Amino acid sequence: MPSLIVSVGLLSSKIASLLIDENVKSFMFSKFTFT
Repeated sequence: MPSLIVSVGLLSSKIASLLIDENVKSFMFSKFTFT
């Protein structure tokens, strides 16, 4: 059971980091595009 919690935590953190990375990329892209 704890291993399930750990795997879910790792998966959610990986998804969160991917989402943050995409948001940062789009933000930087829009910033460089509109200036």
